[in-house]
Amino acid sequence: MKNSIYQFLNLPPFGPLNGYLVLELGGNIAGPIATARLAREGAQVIKIELASGDPARSYLSHAIFTSCNAAKASIVVNKSNEKDLFIYENLLKLATVIVDNRSPDAKARDQPLQQFLHSPKLNPVIFCSIVGYDSQEYHNRPALDVAVQAEIGMAMTNGPAYRTPLKVGFVVIDTTTGWEAASSIKSHLLAFERKQLPLPENKVIFLEQSMAKTGAMLLSGQYLTAFTHQQDIFREGNRDLWIAPFSFYQTQDDMISLAIIGDKLFATFCEKVLSNSALCQKYPTNQSRLDNIEAFEKELKEILLQKSANHWITLCQQYGVVCSKVNTIHQMLQEPFGKKMISFTAENTPIMADPCFSSAYPNPIFNEAPKLNQHYTAIENFIERMQPALQRGENFAKMTAAFCLCKKQPVLNAFDLHKQSAIGEKTSPLHSLTAPSPSRASL
Repeated sequence: MKNSIYQFLNLPPFGPLNGYLVLELGGNIAGPIATARLAREGAQVIKIELASGDPARSYLSHAIFTSCNAAKASIVVNKSNEKDLFIYENLLKLATVIVDNRSPDAKARDQPLQQFLHSPKLNPVIFCSIVGYDSQEYHNRPALDVAVQAEIGMAMTNGPAYRTPLKVGFVVIDTTTGWEAASSIKSHLLAFERKQLPLPENKVIFLEQSMAKTGAMLLSGQYLTAFTHQQDIFREGNRDLWIAPFSFYQTQDDMISLAIIGDKLFATFCEKVLSNSALCQKYPTNQSRLDNIEAFEKELKEILLQKSANHWITLCQQYGVVCSKVNTIHQMLQEPFGKKMISFTAENTPIMADPCFSSAYPNPIFNEAPKLNQHYTAIENFIERMQPALQRGENFAKMTAAFCLCKKQPVLNAFDLHKQSAIGEKTSPLHSLTAPSPSRASL
């Protein structure tokens, strides 16, 4: 029992969210992306799954699923089973955060969850509900990424021509919604710590993260323009609506991206990079370039075709002009910086590297994504051991405070609770645990 509890507690890396228990209800992409962000920063995340498992297990590759679910635990809960229901109800009491991206109907039918959310409790909890739409008319509609792209106008905006919708080639709504949900959760956790949140009687802070509104935020320029002028604006190829040049251009041997903001920089570009001051004299302002976009781009393209991509990239870098090669992902992965896009779990599975480097937590080690129901016994043992603390009204954060303080030490010595305790020997059953000595990669 001690060893299984120790391994369960050691799933998250050392990070700023150590000690927070997060329950993930649902699956697929948006919810797991939100909890993945929290797990990567040290939160103890438990995937509560049906016997069939997270649907994403069946359609994502092992590497992609691991990237969305590394460092989490998994438990299958059958609410009609008395023991499973006991575990579920106790996990709800232990959690500080619950993320639920199930359909509105599935959330409503979860009676233990609804009873927990609407009853008085000792410890505050954040309930983050990820929904497709948060308007009264659409609220009960289930949603998936492609449907939201279609409904909010994103597919039309992304299309190559008027009334020619084109789905964005990756799950942009799901991914961004998950990241936005994680950001909202973390800001509320900070408010918890500062004791700035006015809590209702049931001590639940409800967050509702809308996929549709998240997608609309990505289209803020198009939405605000359409709202102001009462008409849609559509793209023309790769041209930008507000800046020129801000697009992709063919050179003698390859394509490049040019992005020039500011008329002074455009003048430098014409004089130093293109050696063609006449172009700047003819189109001196961004507005003049947009007003005459066809003629301007024709002249620019003719000049760029005369030299190689590397020639233009080198000169642009020399004079502070943003210019890059247009790569495929495979090409990017061959570049030195591209290789840093990929990290590896302790079991050597490739996952996406964390986009934010932290000097406080510089080398996090992520455990593999859990197998379905992998941690049932460990969680069952933990809840059994924690019953005295649960009866005192403690949540997971209070129970594991000493353990989390020790995580900054080498992992193999992290469980020396007798020497360093924020709870006190007489108040925490965690003090009866001792550290086993498996390697990190074997956890």
